[in-house]
Amino acid sequence: MEKSMSLIKLYGPGIPFALRILEHFKAELVTGKNSEFLSKISQAHPYIGEEADYEFVWKNVPETLDILSLIEILDEKIAESEAKYSITTKVPEEDILIYNFDSPKVKGVAYTFFRIHGPSLSKAINILNKEITNKIPGIQLSKGILLGKYDYVIEWLRIPTVSDIIGLLERIDSVLKDTGVTYNVTTKSKLKLHTDPLDKKQEKQIMEIGAPSPSFTIETGSENNK
Repeated sequence: MEKSMSLIKLYGPGIPFALRILEHFKAELVTGKNSEFLSKISQAHPYIGEEADYEFVWKNVPETLDILSLIEILDEKIAESEAKYSITTKVPEEDILIYNFDSPKVKGVAYTFFRIHGPSLSKAINILNKEITNKIPGIQLSKGILLGKYDYVIEWLRIPTVSDIIGLLERIDSVLKDTGVTYNVTTKSKLKLHTDPLDKKQEKQIMEIGAPSPSFTIETGSENNK
């Protein structure tokens, strides 16, 4: 049976200290501290490879609340170092638990996916839940935390323009600026994105300033996918 795992990718400076913190956390698995939650994890150890630096192996497929609980603990512990981190949870039932944009089950035409780097990842997710849904024109709903390589997703009522996406990013910046997180945004559309006169001016400003931080990527599918 394929195992479920949460992979932690660390970003320096502060990686060595963060790894020592995670190894200490591993000891808590043995001592039984926070046993109600940690009893759901079977292993914790450094991960050798490009994909991650540390791995938590789950005894069973984790629920969304299990992932949130792990993130809250990681936020608290990794905050003791200078490092930032991202988390990717892999499970056997990908089509069920991971929001797969290419799946036939996904009926919407455009989505904006967020990849958030903590600490304070759990705080950022809670803020997005409170401040984004139904407060930006054109957005239908937010999906909350995801299992997979993205941490959050927003569904659009229509195909967004580039200025729509920039407007979303401005709103995201305003609500996340004090959390200490960084993030990337990927907007995927099954139809061609629309443009408007403001886009060229905004794109010119971006070119003059350089790559924005946080950054975003726009991915479009073929119009044949209609």
